[in-house]
Order: sequence, then structure tokens, then C-alpha cells
Amino acid sequence: MKRHTPKLSLGFTLIELLTVIAIVAILAAILIPVVGKMLYNARQAHGISNLRNIASAVHLYVSEHNGDMPPPKIDDKDWNEWYPDNKVSSDQPWQKLVRDYLPQKAGHLTAPANEAFICRNVDYTDSGGNLIDIDKLSLTYSGTGAFWHYGSDGRRTEDYHSRNINTIFMPNKTLLVVDAKQYAGLPYCPSTLVESHVRKDTAVGTPEETSYMDFRQPGQTMNVLYVDGHTGTLTLADVKALKERDWTGRDN
Repeated sequence: MKRHTPKLSLGFTLIELLTVIAIVAILAAILIPVVGKMLYNARQAHGISNLRNIASAVHLYVSEHNGDMPPPKIDDKDWNEWYPDNKVSSDQPWQKLVRDYLPQKAGHLTAPANEAFICRNVDYTDSGGNLIDIDKLSLTYSGTGAFWHYGSDGRRTEDYHSRNINTIFMPNKTLLVVDAKQYAGLPYCPSTLVESHVRKDTAVGTPEETSYMDFRQPGQTMNVLYVDGHTGTLTLADVKALKERDWTGRDN
């Protein structure tokens, strides 16, 4: 009598496949947000590292210029006189003056600033509302009023004079650089934020409503650098509690 040998099934049944797919979907739903949050936090830590590099560059500049900080901007006429082979048609940001310590992206003087000036948590967009590629950004941090020179009358001068760091009141509490929003749809932010910018942003109710400061870090916070070189994070409520001298470094 011929014995019947049952066939072995080497594949999966439909129910088994559906079960595996369901398990994978559940794991993905759990892991994707967790991984995304981890990357978000890692980019914030990278931003803090950027600010520490900027602090080192500014303090090296100060030590080599008799205590003078980089001026908030360089007038285009002065720039063209200093660098006739690299002429520009507009004022240049203070960030260009620390290029000896944070080299620019390319060898020429008018190249975009060093990558230390790019925060990876930004969401700058072009005129069509599309995210600008991180490699095409040039500045995402703004300086504060601490860079500006103030006259004997207590008013901020508009002639881009260098300010001596020893004139800054309480450098451990005076902001130097902050996360900033893009300027007019361009791939960079303002090189400095002055008192009028701060007043406008502290008058709003939510971080999304600000025009200049960018609360883009986890928990709707903003990475900040202080004049003495230490870093921190601030919420909009924290910023509203600051005094004007915390932005200008003036005891007034």
C-alpha cells in the first residue's frame, strides 16, 4: 500500500503575513516619533556646540584687538577699501570678521559664513514655501545689542564702531548671540537684533508670533550665548522677564 506523505508549506499564510505587517506598523508608530525626538534633541545639542565655537572665535578676536569686539556690521565702502579684490555692494555682517577663527565655506572673502553659524533645527523657507536646503543657508544666529557701540548720551551709534568688551555690564547675564528667524524669505537672518526688534517680539503672545527671535528648539525654547561664553536656553516667558541691559550690556 502506497504511503501518502503530506506536503510541507514553506511560505506564510495570509493571516501570518497580516500579523507581521501589523506588528511592524505598531513598532514603526512607536519608534518613529522617538527617533525623531532624539534627532531633534541632538540637533539642539549641535546648536549649543555651534554657539560655543562662536564664543571662542569672538573672544579670540577680542584678545587680538585690544579688547575690541567685532563691529556689528562693516560698511560696504570700508570693506571695498580694505579688500579691493573682493568688492561688495552691501554692508557685511560681523560674522565675516571672525573668519580667521571660523573659516568661511569657501576661500574667498565674500563666501558664506562658517557652518558653525548654521543651526540644524531651522525651517527657513523660500518664496514658494519650500524648505531651504541646509547647505544653502548662510546665517541662522543673530548678534545682540552687545555688539553695538553706545555714545556718551547712552544712545546706540549707527556708525558701526567697535565696542570694547570691558564696557559690557555683567557679561555673565548679557546676551551675545541668539537663535533667529530668517530675514525676508532669504537664506539668512539679520546679523544683529537691536532694541526695536526685541520690543516687537516681547509684545507677542506666543513663540510662533515672533518676527526675529526663533524659539525653534525642543519645548519652544531658544538657544542663547552670553558675553562671558556660557550658553543656555530661554522660553518666550524668560525673554519677556529680561531687562534691556540684558540685551545691551549697559547699566541703565
